[in-house]
Amino acid sequence: MSRPTIIGIVGPSALLLGLTPLSAQAPGGNRASGTTAAATPAAATPAATSIIVQRVPEPPRLDDFLGERPAPGAAVTSDFRQREPGDGVPVSAPTTAYLSYDDANLYVVFVCQDDPAKIRAGLTRREEITVDDGVALYLDTFHDRKRAYLFQANPNGVQLDGIVTEGQDDDYSFDAVWDSDGRLTPNGYVVRIAIPFRSLRFPSTPTQTWGIALVRYIRRTNEEASWPLVTKRLAGFVPQFGTLEVHWCPLPRHRTAGVPTGERPPRRDRRQGRRQGCAHTGRHRQPGLQPGGIGRAASDDQRAVRSLLPREAPLFH
Repeated sequence: MSRPTIIGIVGPSALLLGLTPLSAQAPGGNRASGTTAAATPAAATPAATSIIVQRVPEPPRLDDFLGERPAPGAAVTSDFRQREPGDGVPVSAPTTAYLSYDDANLYVVFVCQDDPAKIRAGLTRREEITVDDGVALYLDTFHDRKRAYLFQANPNGVQLDGIVTEGQDDDYSFDAVWDSDGRLTPNGYVVRIAIPFRSLRFPSTPTQTWGIALVRYIRRTNEEASWPLVTKRLAGFVPQFGTLEVHWCPLPRHRTAGVPTGERPPRRDRRQGRRQGCAHTGRHRQPGLQPGGIGRAASDDQRAVRSLLPREAPLFH
């Protein structure tokens, strides 16, 4: 196998993202389509890439990405490929993601080109954005290829988050503290996502290896495109993620896997008042897989309030 092409900015402190080779992924039938795993046609398979993301001294601003020349310092990927409708086909509208991080957050800025008159972007309640265009960041922080955080935003920055588990429906009862901002432009839209390390759970090791996927949704054409390619020709969703290696990472001890997750509340449909699976129900189903350690870590504010409550009083459920 040829060595992957390295794209990005090399620095002394960096995050390394790498596309998991298709040949190394688990074989088996596709749960969504019921087909048997097969090799993706060469014309539809993007070359394996690695990206080194530079640690930045200041958080990226949305305004920095509105012009023709985005602010320097971020690593860039634009090789988005469709899962739907044309498996492996390049995304129909140019899409670029800029990645960076600092002591507090992981940043992803999506620059999405499109006809402004055709963009679907509502100013709606949190998590009621499934009919809107948008972007998403998936993070498998334990790199077990079974579970991942989902952070999604529409072109106006309205949020949706959840936890994806192979073999189960997506869980939207998860609510994390994170930041998103979006803006429509004459050429499409720009969305900035900032994920605090304190809002994530991950192993207490000096070097982190996470799975990652970046996704764009174009609703009018029922299009879902991602980096790296997450094809229907292979079994599983999370197992096809790229790889994020964090060589420097703040590790607050109370944010690691040692914090118990507790029992999940029941799923409900936020529009109809009851829990249910996501629009991609069946995509993540794989019998026999058990939940990993991903979950919500309590904040310092929550801990302070908890100390004032009776022992049996529930908190933020």
